[in-house]
Amino acid sequence: MTCLAVGTTGAAVAAPAPSPFHVDETTIADIHAAFADGTLSCVDLVGEYLARIAAYEDTGPAINSLVTVAPDALDQARALDAAYRDGDVGALHCIPVVLKDNVETADMPTTGGSKALAGDVPPEDAYITGRLREEGAIILGKGNMDEWAHGGQAGYSSVNGQTLNPYDPSRSIGGSSGGPAAAVAANFAVLSIGTDTLGSIRSPANAASLAAVKPTLGLVSGTGIIPFALTFDVAGPMTRTIRDSAEMLNVVAGVDPEDERTLAAAGNTPEDYTAFLREDALDGVRVGVLRTSVPNRETAVVDAALKEMEGLGAEIVDGIQAPESMRSLSGQYYTFISQTEFKTQLGEYLQARRPGAPVQSHAEVLAASEEEGFGMADAVLARLRTEATRGSMEDADYLEAVSEGPAAMRAEITALLEQNDVDVLVHSAGSGSDMASLSGFPSVIVPAGTGEAGVSVGMSFLGAAFTEGPLLGYAYAFEQATQHRQLPGTTPPLPRPVEPTEPTDPEDPPVQPGGPSSTTTGFFLNDGWGAVANRVFQYGRFGDEVLVGDWDGDGTDTITLRRGRDFFVNNRLAGGAAERVVTYGRPGDRIVVGDFDGDGVDGIAVRRGAGYHILNDLDAAGGPADEVVVYGRAGDQVVVGDWDGDGTDTLAVRRGATYFVKNSIASGSADALVVYGRAGDVTLAGDWDGDGTDTFAVRRGARYHVRNSISGGPADLVRAYGRTGDEVYTGDWNGDGRDTLGVRRAPSA
Repeated sequence: MTCLAVGTTGAAVAAPAPSPFHVDETTIADIHAAFADGTLSCVDLVGEYLARIAAYEDTGPAINSLVTVAPDALDQARALDAAYRDGDVGALHCIPVVLKDNVETADMPTTGGSKALAGDVPPEDAYITGRLREEGAIILGKGNMDEWAHGGQAGYSSVNGQTLNPYDPSRSIGGSSGGPAAAVAANFAVLSIGTDTLGSIRSPANAASLAAVKPTLGLVSGTGIIPFALTFDVAGPMTRTIRDSAEMLNVVAGVDPEDERTLAAAGNTPEDYTAFLREDALDGVRVGVLRTSVPNRETAVVDAALKEMEGLGAEIVDGIQAPESMRSLSGQYYTFISQTEFKTQLGEYLQARRPGAPVQSHAEVLAASEEEGFGMADAVLARLRTEATRGSMEDADYLEAVSEGPAAMRAEITALLEQNDVDVLVHSAGSGSDMASLSGFPSVIVPAGTGEAGVSVGMSFLGAAFTEGPLLGYAYAFEQATQHRQLPGTTPPLPRPVEPTEPTDPEDPPVQPGGPSSTTTGFFLNDGWGAVANRVFQYGRFGDEVLVGDWDGDGTDTITLRRGRDFFVNNRLAGGAAERVVTYGRPGDRIVVGDFDGDGVDGIAVRRGAGYHILNDLDAAGGPADEVVVYGRAGDQVVVGDWDGDGTDTLAVRRGATYFVKNSIASGSADALVVYGRAGDVTLAGDWDGDGTDTFAVRRGARYHVRNSISGGPADLVRAYGRTGDEVYTGDWNGDGRDTLGVRRAPSA
């Protein structure tokens, strides 16, 4: 299968078929771990992203988040693979990045969202583009934006039209950085850069369930970024996780000799922002809650998030109201300053960095925009006309405003922090953007939950200048405990290609593209190997982690759903309320289920690094581990099954296609090593042939390659079931003593 992506000229760029690595919701760490163990190449990774772009960007839901896709992306990937072999590896080696289309790239056009610059390629990279490339990042594309970052119709530009929100195409993408936000939310790239003048990082992050950083003014260079108003403009990360935002900030923050704002901020960049990322970072922190005067549709989500923070040890100081003097500052200063600056600074930028561009001043941009058929949003055109009437940046009223306005907002925020004796201020990310904008103070955004009609709501952590490190720590602790981000339904994981490379049984049922049932979501149980489900039911939320095991010792596996640290146990294989809720482990733990002590009842083992914290009694509502053992390496995949047939589940850790089997829970070296399947396969353990001994099944696409002994070698049989995007679980669903398949399907778009 060949997938296509659109290059700068609109020509088709061939992308290879998807590799075994799943890019959906992947992180920098995931990718680098796969490079390290040899299961992924840069070419494979970039091909995966190009395949998703081809499937969902201009076709399918047609998210329309990208103005340009790098036509040489695969060539860049090949060069990075060669560099990796030579040991030349940067902090962002082969990490695909989308830049807002006001950030210069010397190999792709930079339009600011305007037809006036359509097709115009800058002569050099922006400073931060160069920093990203130095650390090995691939600039995979340029994200659509509000024209000139002016707002008025969020996510719309004359050069590229309207970007859709991948969570709900009928809803706004939030602001002028909507293109890169939608691209990362839809898993078209790992990282993105947005710019923020009045909420244009924070609002799209809020709408697209992203983590993001609006940094302190001067922390990140603006050289080579089309300006709106340099008194307020900042560039910052928009990612799916706080850790990825911190790692990206490590690369782009710092002094640029060409940007005097960064010179004034010198000495305020820590060595490593990830050093602040601790799961207990909120413990003992006084969190001040900024409230609007009238409750809104985000209030319930904020209230729930505050309770979650309190559960993490934060002391909540609620009901802080911004004084009237503070609320009036934005209206008094922001519009006047920004319109005066854009009128002048746009022309200065074009003449200094884009002397060959077809327009060279605000007046020329306005004239071009007023031509019939240009396609600019009415609100943006009206703003350009108003800006044309503004005075000079040398006028006394402008100089007074730019001197007084930001300083007054900084003083007001500092007073709120000091008078309420709080370490940080929080508010819903959909409001309050003027405070961080006018002051130049930092704000870190993290998904906080889902509001009315499934709309994502973000939480904003606002602090004093250059407190990005602590703010990232607070957001990380909240993120790890709650895991509120979910994959958008309009851009689900791509079907994996079926590769029947091993002998197949002539009686194999065919793969049914339509799936085993007309129902679009839920658990599809098959008590045999047929292609049609025997039973379908709904339970829990799709974002939950799912575990299968005999929690009550009655000989029948049941379902347990995990949200944060809470396990919702249902002893029937049907929907309905949980019969029991237990709390155990930490939110970031990996969970393994098996009969670790041989008493016939499955227990939980939570994994931290290479340490397994085992609780052998699930009737206990949480509590300390019964035992802790260490086995394997922290990055190993883990499979649990009765590897030696003695009736007790044990561990096998997987590296590539090699399984290191330990026939007891005690620490120490492996008892046996076997090789089976391919490194990229999904691995399942279960009693596939009903002989009482768990064996391997490796999954490729919707096809299961089953080996009825622990030795390596070709599959004994190959079966097909479900759709390739389904999650797969094995267990004794009907109580007949034989493990069977259950596939779980996400809600359809």
